[in-house]
Amino acid sequence: MWDMDIYPDVDMSEPGAPETVADRGRGLRVLRRLLDAQPETAQDRRLRASLDELLVETPDGVTVRGAAQVRQSFLSWNV
Repeated sequence: MWDMDIYPDVDMSEPGAPETVADRGRGLRVLRRLLDAQPETAQDRRLRASLDELLVETPDGVTVRGAAQVRQSFLSWNV
């Protein structure tokens, strides 16, 4: 499309807070999903042993320590 001089419109949203969950159990499920760790495996046991280092409690809930703000954009083309 660039070769035809058709360029996208880009709309950026304001950065949002990292994902938070209600408790550590849900935080564990988020980390399992992100790391593709199946319950009751060696990888899962290492993950559970590291939860104190990986999760942090905030006024909004539990989040992954050092998680970046969520940034979203919307691309559209008018052709």
